[in-house]
Amino acid sequence: MKRLRVLFHIDEIEKWNLTLTNVKNFLNGREDSDILVVANSIAVKGYMPSFELFDTIKELSSKGVVFSACNNALKGNSMVKEDIGEFIEIVPAGVIEIAERQGEGYAYIRP
Repeated sequence: MKRLRVLFHIDEIEKWNLTLTNVKNFLNGREDSDILVVANSIAVKGYMPSFELFDTIKELSSKGVVFSACNNALKGNSMVKEDIGEFIEIVPAGVIEIAERQGEGYAYIRP
């Protein structure tokens, strides 16, 4: 079976629970997948350790899910790297990351 590559895009803080549920469901069905979550806009605040779902994000990261934050969104929300979990990758621009990953064959999902 072909390894799947999927990108979950989140730009609304209210959608974190739904997004993480989708990621968990995907993992439960296809562990042999590359899963990337790209957060931009206000959703980057979900990467702060004080966020109610941060422990779930950290747990999924330990299972191989890659979480990335848009640097433009961090700046726009007056945040710096030290404000988010150390396991979060920072990309220059979330929209460029999404476009590049789609070019690499990642399926795009926006819960």
